[in-house]
Amino acid sequence: MTAEYNGATWAFASAENRDMFLSDPAKYAPKYDGHCAFGVARGGKFRPIPIGGLYLNITPTVSGFWNKDILGNIEKAEGNWTDIENKAAYQKDGWKYPTMTAPMTA
Repeated sequence: MTAEYNGATWAFASAENRDMFLSDPAKYAPKYDGHCAFGVARGGKFRPIPIGGLYLNITPTVSGFWNKDILGNIEKAEGNWTDIENKAAYQKDGWKYPTMTAPMTA
């Protein structure tokens, strides 16, 4: 059972879950298209290792930095996101960062 949102296909365990998601996708979808929230707060765009929550971070170490000032980092990320949302991921100031992937875990 799937639904399309924001250029991605989302999978659901039930029609009820899909319908709840579609009623307010922004409420359930990860912030910043699932990019590392700390990276967005610093002006970068990285694919994270999923570690829980809707604000994802690239590694447990970065999550530690994020957790030191969650509200401040959210404020910074919100300010940066409009400028970088449509840019390619893993780039900042002309540098390319490696793609990082990890299996999803419960």
